[in-house]
Amino acid sequence: MARLDFAMLANAAAGPPDNLIYVLGGGIDTVSASQFPVPLIATLVIRLLRNRTEVSTASRLRIEIQDQDGNAILLPGPAGNQVAVPPIHIDVPPVTPAPGLPPHWEIASNAIIPIVGLPLPHDGLYSIEILVNDQWVRSLPLRVVVHQSRT
Repeated sequence: MARLDFAMLANAAAGPPDNLIYVLGGGIDTVSASQFPVPLIATLVIRLLRNRTEVSTASRLRIEIQDQDGNAILLPGPAGNQVAVPPIHIDVPPVTPAPGLPPHWEIASNAIIPIVGLPLPHDGLYSIEILVNDQWVRSLPLRVVVHQSRT
């Protein structure tokens, strides 16, 4: 079964064809804001490991951003109603193992997911739930605090 090697929120990340991940400002777990809603501007960085027997088929990542009660974040809808933020779905394509890899070596696939401007409606606790092939693998906690200005 595919497994999560790591996941983090960062200010920015890049994943060029060399299969490395270049991360700037990794490890975000707190956002400070003086007004709400506050837009979340971050990059979700995920490294997925799959066994040689699994890489010939696609895997599916599902990312859900939830409030402290485990509910989807609600945003104002076009008709004045509330609309839930939908999950993010990412297909991790099949890969061919590089020549010379040991037979037992897990094959890595990276996902770099920009989260730009997602409005977090209030201060409090949130979580980023990560599922691989519909199986929960990790929760990333996110705390939003009210910025105290210095006077």
